[in-house]
Amino acid sequence: MIDINVVIGVALALLGAVCLNVGKGLEKMKVHVFAQGWGMFKSPHNKDLGVWLLGMCMTFSFGVFTWIAMRFVNNPSLVTAMNGFGLVALVLFAVRVIGEHINARELTGIGIIIVSTVVMTYFQAPTESEESFKLSALIIGSLVPIGFFGLLSLYALKTRKLHGFSFGALSGACNALPSMLLKVSWIVVGPAATVFEQLKHPYLYVALLIGIAATATTQVGFWRDRAIIVVPTFVSFNMIIPAVLEYFVFGVTLSTIQYIAMACIIGGVIFLCISTPEEVLAVELEGKDTKAAE
Repeated sequence: MIDINVVIGVALALLGAVCLNVGKGLEKMKVHVFAQGWGMFKSPHNKDLGVWLLGMCMTFSFGVFTWIAMRFVNNPSLVTAMNGFGLVALVLFAVRVIGEHINARELTGIGIIIVSTVVMTYFQAPTESEESFKLSALIIGSLVPIGFFGLLSLYALKTRKLHGFSFGALSGACNALPSMLLKVSWIVVGPAATVFEQLKHPYLYVALLIGIAATATTQVGFWRDRAIIVVPTFVSFNMIIPAVLEYFVFGVTLSTIQYIAMACIIGGVIFLCISTPEEVLAVELEGKDTKAAE
């Protein structure tokens, strides 16, 4: 029998995933407007700024949809797994609108991520509603990947290698924490509470601040790499980290095939990161930097 709550939660998460991926595409398309400095507020650059702000609003709406979806679904990983489906919207947007090139290996990597997401979702087993959580496990488990990818991002800034991967992964690791905090806030207020009762607790506000930091990190990734690299990496770690953390925080376990699917998602990210020769990417970036400076 289909659980209507799960259907509602998944539908909201899927809608949020589409908004996230298209919003990130808009941000990538106009991120170089910041190279204009204060000139971005003047014509004709203010139009580009407006498009970037639209992308920001769509990205923000993803957090709202996720917040509400957590009300209907017990597993944070099921909600974040919907981000994999949103990659379809990203591919269409990046190729058709932004004009980014995508080769067979990149398409294979994205396909692996999407198929693995389907597997994770299909084999999602029903779970009892959580009544407790371990906040210390959430904090420690979040700081480890954030610290690792933070150091890798510093390496990328210095060497200009793995730029899109490192900042995409760091942003995804940061954004995984708000996803968990949103579920924690529902546990604190209780399943019968309204969304407004969460405003009395700090979890929602902390999630918002960390979400802003994750968005800022993504923009740095967009500055020196393509959306087709940054966003799938972001999405993948935004799915994998909650799936791992929820075992230690909520005591929720996944099936063996779901853990295999997680490993395949990582493999898909690797395909993306090794797909573009550095000299080709350098030519693309040089052209974008020249256009931004005009």
